[in-house]
Amino acid sequence: MEHIKKLDDSEYKVIDILNEDNRLTQRHIAKKAGISLGLTNIIIRRLVKKGFVKIKNMDKKRILYHLTPKALIEKSYRTYHYFERTVKDIVKIRDKIQSEIMKKYSSDLNSLVILGDNEISEIAIWAAQELKLKYRIMENGDKQINVEGVLVINCERVFINKKNYINVFKML
Repeated sequence: MEHIKKLDDSEYKVIDILNEDNRLTQRHIAKKAGISLGLTNIIIRRLVKKGFVKIKNMDKKRILYHLTPKALIEKSYRTYHYFERTVKDIVKIRDKIQSEIMKKYSSDLNSLVILGDNEISEIAIWAAQELKLKYRIMENGDKQINVEGVLVINCERVFINKKNYINVFKML
């Protein structure tokens, strides 16, 4: 299904908040969204006009907000495209790591160490596995790396300036 209507970020944020709890007051919505109460009121009216939100009066002081199918489609669209962009970014990082490994890996450097235990090191492991290279993982506190014959993929935020180190955060 084609994308229906574009929402700006503040409109999407309000939809996201209403999806979590449709009984919130505009004051609570404003606080959660980090915007003014007046802007919240304008955004909700705009969402109603665009057909993303329906309002039901519970009593004189309480309002219930209902997301329409259009709003749920928009939310799904944004989530899908965010996921798609994230996967593309991760693949680009993996490709950069592989490219650096291929530039530096040689008969002189025949062992691979991945330094770090985080999301970036997981991408480095993936890069090494795809290149069919044997590797070992060392955590941050483990600084006893014998640099002789070892190519180190440094996935920590500390930069080590040695020729047989690939500083991943420096590449990003």
